[in-house]
Amino acid sequence: AMGVAKLFTARAEGKLVGYCMMLVMPHPHYKKTVMAFQDVLFMVSERRGIGSVRFIKWIDEFCRSLGADNISRTVSNKKDFSRTLLRMGYEEVETSYVRRCHG
Repeated sequence: AMGVAKLFTARAEGKLVGYCMMLVMPHPHYKKTVMAFQDVLFMVSERRGIGSVRFIKWIDEFCRSLGADNISRTVSNKKDFSRTLLRMGYEEVETSYVRRCHG
């Protein structure tokens, strides 16, 4: 309802091969800065590499067209594509930690 969530899909020959959800909104602490936050990014293994780079670039351009000043992406330790992001001009700015709470 707020128009914040943006869903992107990558397709090859009509078949879904990747998807990404971005949240594009004013930064919670810096209201004059529009941020695009990656919620999830997935690409089938056989399409990773240049296919992923093209998909990320397309998403970035779209987010910029919505007024995003900064784009924040999350990389999991299991599927670390940080080297790709660094080559694309991203910079590492912080490290996140998760505590799993059960019960």
